[in-house]
Amino acid sequence: GLGTISLLEYIQSKYPNCTIHEVVLIEPSTVAISRAEANIKTWGKNIQLKVINKKFEDVEKIEIKFNTPHDTIDIFSNILDVEHVDLRAISRLLAVNNNVAHHIACISPYYFSGNRRISAFLRYFEYPLNGYIQDSQTEKTYSQNFTYNFQYFKLDANARNLVSRY
Repeated sequence: GLGTISLLEYIQSKYPNCTIHEVVLIEPSTVAISRAEANIKTWGKNIQLKVINKKFEDVEKIEIKFNTPHDTIDIFSNILDVEHVDLRAISRLLAVNNNVAHHIACISPYYFSGNRRISAFLRYFEYPLNGYIQDSQTEKTYSQNFTYNFQYFKLDANARNLVSRY
């Protein structure tokens, strides 16, 4: 939820004429998804919000299929680095809406096993990754008491090899 709100605020500040049509939240924790839903409803009253209270591997394709011509932004914040999350299931869900471009942001704290899992997720897609960007802060500083690993790439609409391996 916080990643979504941060993105919504960024888009509003940089692109004031941009309209966000829909937000889909997928989260297995009832508490976390309820909090995220409340925060997003407070932020954007006109945004259509779809809440899916499930693990990624339990999400049905019909639950996330949409018929919009607009690009999507997929934020994977502090989820890809979790060991029990099925990375293959997430990659398959991205292929459901291959009629639009996907801008994929992968964010987690910077640490070895988390970085390894994000790299494993990226290997599910055809290389070279379109528009690939990587940024990280590997050590905490006095003014910034956090680390991060950020990776971005774009999947083009109607790409034949959207997901390259299962």
